[in-house]
Amino acid sequence: MVRTIHREIVPGLYHAKDIAEWYRLNLQFTYWRMRMRLQLSSRVWLMILLGYWGTMFVSTHVPTQLPDLPDQGFDKILHFVAFCILALLIALNSECQFGELCLRHYAMLAIVMAAYGAIDEILQSFVSRHCSFGDWVADVCGAIVGLWLFNLFRLRLIQLVRH
Repeated sequence: MVRTIHREIVPGLYHAKDIAEWYRLNLQFTYWRMRMRLQLSSRVWLMILLGYWGTMFVSTHVPTQLPDLPDQGFDKILHFVAFCILALLIALNSECQFGELCLRHYAMLAIVMAAYGAIDEILQSFVSRHCSFGDWVADVCGAIVGLWLFNLFRLRLIQLVRH
């Protein structure tokens, strides 16, 4: 009752609680709108994932004509970044297709990514490319960081909506 009288006397003056409620509702609407966009465009995200994964697979299985350069760690950074992006896209597609991911889902995705990284490294030896344990470790670390970043972003957005 006090709020109604106060607003009638001074229009446009709101309490801090009202402003906080407005921001909370606005963030909820933003999260809902983003979620709907992700669900509506899940086919687009799937096409992006398949295109990226296919490009990555083909580019790592083409024989190189360049001489081996001294390893300065740049190769490991490329492996890390490529698998980080791949893990982000896989997690995004999994959430769009199946709903909210839990710890068990993240663990399964990490295992699948580690297995794919190992298979990818082994298959490279058949096309005159170098197969190394260090590349596989970079792949696994990139996948784990990618999954962690996806979860961090998702949790942070949910916290903003709830508070």
